[in-house]
Amino acid sequence: MTILGFQITTPTGSGSERFVTQPLKPIAIPKEYQPSPNPSGADEFTEYESYNLSGWDGFDAQPISAATVQEARNLSLLLPRELMSADIAPGVDGTIGFEWRTGSGDQRIVTILDVGPGDRVVARRLFATGNTVDYGETKVRTGAAALIKQLF
Repeated sequence: MTILGFQITTPTGSGSERFVTQPLKPIAIPKEYQPSPNPSGADEFTEYESYNLSGWDGFDAQPISAATVQEARNLSLLLPRELMSADIAPGVDGTIGFEWRTGSGDQRIVTILDVGPGDRVVARRLFATGNTVDYGETKVRTGAAALIKQLF
């Protein structure tokens, strides 16, 4: 995939990666992050609950687990209210991606957070100059709040 002239490669889903999932545990949400209540129970992640089968995209997409959907919800609760809304989309590698585009021209920056499988979070920034910064892997429950503060 090419974004702003950057070539992005994603895992092929060859099965060589192994991820361990654990039972969901509640996370503590800092006071400065205030989620908006949703009385209907449906949110931007509800659709992804049906993507739990291989090939949900009509091709070779990996399933998006219920745990990944829940952890994407948890991550969204950690985002500061004043942060502009992310573009959220399912990934063919079984992830749910959050993407923010800021600046323009030579100052364009794309910030991406991918959640999944499970509560794994990987962040990276793509700059219009061609540089990429990878922030490594963390977990929604243990490191995402600090990562979000670093990014935003």
